[in-house]
Amino acid sequence: MLCRILYDKRFSAFHFPVTDEDAPNYRSIIQIPMDTATLLQRVDTGQYLTCTPFLQDVDLIVRNAKVHSYFTTHFFYMAIKP
Repeated sequence: MLCRILYDKRFSAFHFPVTDEDAPNYRSIIQIPMDTATLLQRVDTGQYLTCTPFLQDVDLIVRNAKVHSYFTTHFFYMAIKP
């Protein structure tokens, strides 16, 4: 499943943590940042003991994009596109 996420165009903008340079107000809006690089690191280090926490982190990426990007950016549309 992680490979599909990494190669899915909808997640390409979420491959790495958001920096202050990318979005200066991101950390003030988003309490728990998440990105696919962090997902991969957690998989590689065995931090996910079941599928549930992994899927919660995938959902967190999408929710963060929706909250931070509102309806005005391509990040929001990438997060909601089926």
